[in-house]
Amino acid sequence: MVKRHTQATVNHVLHCLLTFVFIGLWFPVWMFLWWVSTFNAWRCNDCGVKNK
Repeated sequence: MVKRHTQATVNHVLHCLLTFVFIGLWFPVWMFLWWVSTFNAWRCNDCGVKNK
């Protein structure tokens, strides 16, 4: 079953691992992606409802 009106979120485990592998250089990218996914308004792809 597909959840309606849900926004994709950042995979924090993956980004944490990338941060360690790249010796911290991935951290700014991770924070940017988190910021964009958390604070930007988005529109449901199924019905067009705008959230936030």
